[in-house]
Amino acid sequence: MTLSTTGRFPTDRPERYLKQLCSHLGNKLDATYEGGDGRIVLGTAIARLTATPGSLEIAVSGAEDADVHRVMGVVGSHLDRFAQKDGVSTEWDDAELAAAAKAAREAFVAARKAAAEAEAAAGS
Repeated sequence: MTLSTTGRFPTDRPERYLKQLCSHLGNKLDATYEGGDGRIVLGTAIARLTATPGSLEIAVSGAEDADVHRVMGVVGSHLDRFAQKDGVSTEWDDAELAAAAKAAREAFVAARKAAAEAEAAAGS
């Protein structure tokens, strides 16, 4: 079964954020940018991004719940961080799915931090 949701990132500079996001994530993920459209792939999940007047539209779909949660978390957290001084954040249409994505992102970040701390302690 495919899981899907949509969201938007309200901004008067959608193409700028789209280009920045795809460029930044392209270092670690399959991310492409062309004109006003972008695509980010993480596992079975795909985030399709479209710059529209007043917002960056995001459509996410995937076969695995965990992949959908991760791509939502990655896209949302990066956009939110890029626009921190502008005071805007990603708005998802499905609140329950957004909460699951946020929890998955927090768990992923905590696991990475714990692994880095363990590695540093082992090297001491």
